[in-house]
Amino acid sequence: MNTREVLKRISQRMNRPEKETRTLYRHSVGVITDHLASQKSFTIPQLGTFGTVERKERQGYNPHHKKKMSIPRKMVAFFKPARAFKEAVQ
Repeated sequence: MNTREVLKRISQRMNRPEKETRTLYRHSVGVITDHLASQKSFTIPQLGTFGTVERKERQGYNPHHKKKMSIPRKMVAFFKPARAFKEAVQ
């Protein structure tokens, strides 16, 4: 399922125009992105927890140059599904 199909289903369930649903979707993604960029986590009940975690620096291997290399630390997003969400998927 792609974004277009998701927006179509949401607009049908809400009995709203797809254009309005698209705007709501864009603003929601923007709020989530801004919140995660400030390195704060948040929970959506019955869906799960979104947050960020720092990956530590580590050693890797570059097969092209056949040398070890240092992979720098970085912040990555994570999602931990809620129990209700896991049960609904099963």
